[in-house]
Parts: sequence; structure tokens; C-alpha cells
Amino acid sequence: MKTTDNQEANEYLIKKISRESGCDADLAKMLLDFTHGDENGVFRILSAVPKNILVIKGKFIAQRRKLYGLFLIFYDKMRSDVAKLEGVVSVDREASRMDIHASFGSIVEFLKRYRSESEADLWDKMEAEGLLARLNQVMTAEYWPKMIQEDKQDILERELIKAYDRTLAKFLNDNQMTFKLDLENINEFQFAQSYVIEQSEPEPVQDEPNNAEDVLEQSVPDDAAANKNFIMLQCEPEVSPVTGKEAGSLVTGDEVFVRVNDQRDIARYIKSLLLQQHEEMDLNQPIPCAVKNIKELDTGNIRIFVEFGPGIHGQMVVQREIKIKSKENSSKVKVVDAADTKMNFYFWGIILSALALGAILVALLFFQD
Repeated sequence: MKTTDNQEANEYLIKKISRESGCDADLAKMLLDFTHGDENGVFRILSAVPKNILVIKGKFIAQRRKLYGLFLIFYDKMRSDVAKLEGVVSVDREASRMDIHASFGSIVEFLKRYRSESEADLWDKMEAEGLLARLNQVMTAEYWPKMIQEDKQDILERELIKAYDRTLAKFLNDNQMTFKLDLENINEFQFAQSYVIEQSEPEPVQDEPNNAEDVLEQSVPDDAAANKNFIMLQCEPEVSPVTGKEAGSLVTGDEVFVRVNDQRDIARYIKSLLLQQHEEMDLNQPIPCAVKNIKELDTGNIRIFVEFGPGIHGQMVVQREIKIKSKENSSKVKVVDAADTKMNFYFWGIILSALALGAILVALLFFQD
């Protein structure tokens, strides 16, 4: 009975983590295992996921045309490209009354509800799609990636408003535009959750998915699913000049020892979990991990990517000639040591046997005399 209760509690936690973070159920379960069932620890790790999606939340009023619009643009900062765009253009003022400073999730829900409840008020579909396409085109300009990476939000907001205002005024042939905009940074799990919100039903239906994992599988396109390699720790190799393996000869799957020298709080927390798994309490101890990828650099050095746990990776830049302690070499050392011990046992056994036999022969000769 107790096991059943624990399973139910665990399943509840998995669903809760999936629902609140946007990650799928598989990852939620792996993180719970990784943190030994620590719910706060799971959210602590997930909160450290880089917020690489910029959400541009905009609304406008075209005074002369009597048109009202609300839109969301999800801009992938790593790819420098628009990952998703959605919005409505309506002849009904209600479409632009949504608070632009509300969370992106609230706006996604509003857009979904407005489309279903106010279909008659929506502007011509072809025209609206053309307008949204122009908004999307604005983000293809070469200067946005640099400006977005600089993370100067006030300047970015001002420049975006200018660009969108010009685009909308030209497309609608209306120079009496009122435009408002707000920015929000989210991670890839939250972005994936936007598809779940869009396609969820307001009332439960018979074939409704049973858990958050099913929702994500049914709703999120493959190219929009959250990337599970989401935390990258800075590391350095555990050098072993005699028995180590040359960095240049490492291949994917090799197990090596590294030290996590990342000074972030989340890195210290993850390092403590990893060392506990190996029954090590000293935070300065090297940690075994698997090589996931190796990248050649223009400098002649190589960048090695390793994996510690679900979605938790590390990276280090090293010279090709450096020898890194590996599990393979450690085991070989142990085998050699064991072989040496065995050989020593036989050697001394033979010597002692010979001495004993010699003593017996001497004794026999003595008694014969």
C-alpha cells in the first residue's frame, strides 16, 4: 500500500512539474530521480535554463481604418530567427484591450478565446495574414540579432516600435497609428507550453490526453519541442600525465574525469548532487562523465562536451596533447596492479618452497651422518 502511495505522489509531482515548467513528463521524472525526489531542486534546475526565446508582445490601433490588433512574436535568440508568430486583427476594439504587460501565456489564452468567440469581428483573413507576414519580415533585418544579444531592453523596445509603426502604417495606408509593445524572455520549455495552451480544450473531452507528456507529444511540432540539453557547466579536465588518455584521441562515449569550476549557484548545487551519487563529499573531487561531442577549434585546441545527467552538460577547451584521466585507464591500472600482485605471490611462493625443501634436505643429510 505504501509503495502505491509513493508512486501516486511521484506521478502527481511529475504532472505538476510538467504543467508549471513546460518540460515533458520524461524529463520531469529524470530530474526527480537526479535530485533524489527534491521538487524544489528540480524547479531550481529548470529555473536556470537559459531564456533564449524573446517574446515580442504588441498591440495597435489604426485610427483611420478602425482596425485593432494584438500579436505575439517568438524570436529564437540562438538561431536569430522567428520561431513562431500569431495574432488577430479585428474591427472590434476588444481585440486590443488585452494588457500588453500580461504574461505571454495569458495573451496566448486570450488570442485562442477571442478567435473562437469573436470570429465574426475578425478582419479579412487574407489581409490579416499579409499584415502578420509583414511583422514577421521586420525581424529579418540584419541589425536585430546584435541589438537583441546586447540585451538593452529600453533601446530595443524603442527601435522595434519605430520599425513596426512604419510597417503597419505603410501596409494599412494609415498614418494615425497607436502602438504599444512589451518584451518578455522565456525558455524553450515555456515556448513549447504555448502550443499546449493553444490546442487545449476549455472543457475536458473524452479523448483528452492523460498527462502533460501526451499533450506535448500531440501538440508540439518536432522543431519546436524543448531542447533537453539545457544547462551547460564550465569544466576543466582531471589531468593524468602518465596513465591518462590524450584529449585528441577521445571519442563519443569515452568516460573521463573532470572538475566543475563553474561558480554559479546552480552549478554548485548540481556538483553536490553529482558527488553524492559517487559517495564523495569533497566538492573539489573530480567527477566521472561521458564524452558527448568533440569540436575542433581554429586555434588547434578542441572543445569537449560531456554529459552529467538529464539535460545537464559540461564543456571545456583543452590542447589535443593533454592527457585526461579516464575510467578505461583507471581500470587498466588496477588490472596491472592485480597482475603484479599475483606474480609476486607466485615468485615468493616458489622461493619459500625452495628454501623449505633445501632445509629438509640439509636436515636429512645431518641425521644420516
